[in-house]
Parts: sequence; structure tokens; C-alpha cells
Amino acid sequence: MDKISSNQSPPTIETHLAVAAPGNPNEVKIGTPKYMLLSGFAGGIVSGGSHFLVTPLDVVHVRIQSHSPRFSKFFAAFRTTISEEGFRGLARGWAPNLIGYSLQGFAKFGLYETLKKEYSAAIGEEFAAKHKTAIYLLAGASAETAGTLLLAPFESVKIRVQTCAEIPPAFRRALPYIYQAEGINGLFKGLVPLLLRQIPYTASKFVCFETSREIIYKQVLMVDPITLNPSEKMAVTITAGIIAGMCCEVISHPADVIVTQLYESPTTTFKSVVKSMDFKGLWVGTGARMVLIGVITGIQLFLIDTVRSSFNLEKGKPLERKICQY
Repeated sequence: MDKISSNQSPPTIETHLAVAAPGNPNEVKIGTPKYMLLSGFAGGIVSGGSHFLVTPLDVVHVRIQSHSPRFSKFFAAFRTTISEEGFRGLARGWAPNLIGYSLQGFAKFGLYETLKKEYSAAIGEEFAAKHKTAIYLLAGASAETAGTLLLAPFESVKIRVQTCAEIPPAFRRALPYIYQAEGINGLFKGLVPLLLRQIPYTASKFVCFETSREIIYKQVLMVDPITLNPSEKMAVTITAGIIAGMCCEVISHPADVIVTQLYESPTTTFKSVVKSMDFKGLWVGTGARMVLIGVITGIQLFLIDTVRSSFNLEKGKPLERKICQY
């Protein structure tokens, strides 16, 4: 084996991130139909499951955003819900939450790594490495657009069930009830603000996660990630996930408030909601949603790596310039 000459720079963290590990013949490669199917399946399990687990927090944050005086504060909303509806009230909307975000997660996580790879190949890997944030944003936005189209009708049912007493609480009854009363518009009238919420949310989540993870490895720990054991990598992933969750919550919160207000009443329009909101109103429920999104994101980004590993899927890598190969 050739030795590295004395005038060569020692291998750096960027080098290790850019150079693939020794090939695994059984590894499912990014970009293949099998990868997209299995990665989407993993994303569906993780996204749907994590949203399902935090349904009580979701009920509270949606009711706070509904601007009802009975749900003005976080803990007051908890107490009011339990006193009026029992603990079952905290589970309202669990079915559309689970189904909708399972479908959304299937599309989002099934497409993101493949789109990142395809966009990089289309413009050249060296150019992509210099503009990696743009690639992360574009891949995340594209994947989320597909996911949001699947999510929209379920999000409509979920919010209506959580905020409107006259809507049947069971999903199998609520969906036909809304459709019969309002038609297809009742299920998709919030699509535009939902896209305005979800696309910045997901695009910023992936960018913040990838960037935070790189910073932790390179500037905080100053180690090569391949030298860390699984529990240490898990800690990095969860930390980066929490940071990403807080970032994307702030970016997407105003649109989230508009979506809740829009779906609360069948007569409400996007224009009327925007006209009625002041700047302060756009940030109602920020604390509750930050807890919600932080928990969801931390769970998601840790579990998605775990589930992908169990399926023997190739792991996505940060876009880096290939400094040297040996």
C-alpha cells in the first residue's frame, strides 16, 4: 500500500464524510426504487408514529390557536379539555393525525435523499458541494410538496375534529360529514397555507439538521463521526434534531396559525383570516408548538436512522468537496 507522503495534508473530517465507506453488497443504494419504497415505509412509520404519540400536545396547541377564551394558555387548555371531555378529549383527531402524517412521511423521507442525490448529480458534485444549503432546501421543499398533497385532507379533518364540537369525533364519521357539508373544498381549502407552512418547515428542518450535525462533529466535538459509538451518534442526532425542530417551528409558525383559523369554520376564507390577524396573533401558541415540534423532530430524526439501518439502507451523507481519496 502506498504511504501518504509527508507533504500531503492528513485526512480531515470532510474527507471521511465525502468518501464512502467500504461497500456493502447487500446495502440498498440511494436512488433505487427499492430504496425509495423502504425509506418511505420507514418515514411513514416514524412520522405517523411520532405525531400519534404527541396527539395530546397537538390538541392543546390547536385549541390555543383557535383563539377561544377557554383555551388561552397551555396548562389551562389541558385542564379545560380534561374537565369538559375527560382524557379522551386529548385524543381527538388521533386517527387523521396518524394516517395523514404516515402518508406525508412516506413521501417526504422516501424522496429527500434521492432528490438530494439527483439534484447534486444534475449540477455537478463539486458545484453542489459549494452550494449544499441550496440543495438541501430544494430537495426538502420538493419532497414536502408531495407529502403535503397527501396530508391536506387529513389535516383538515384533524383540526375540525379538535376545534369544532359539532363534528363527529370519529374519523370514519368526520370525513364523510365534512365532505357532504362542504364538498372537496372542505378538505382542501387550506392547501395553500398548508404548503406555506409545510414547505418552509421541512426545508428548514433538513437544512438545520444537516448543518447542526456537521457543526457538532466538526467544531464542537472535533472528531470523525466514524470513531463514535452508536450511543454517541444517537446523542448527536437527537441534539441536532431538537435544534432543527426549534428552527423550523419559528419559521413555519405564522402559517400554522393561519391553517388552524382557516379550518375552524366552514365559512372562513384565507383572505378573511389574513385580514383579521395582527402580528401578535400570528405567534399565538408558539411555546406549545415549540415543545410539540421539538419532541417530534428529535424522535423522528433519531428513529429514521435506526429504522433505515434495520432495512440496510445506504445512509445519506453531507455534501462535501472530495479533498482527497486514498
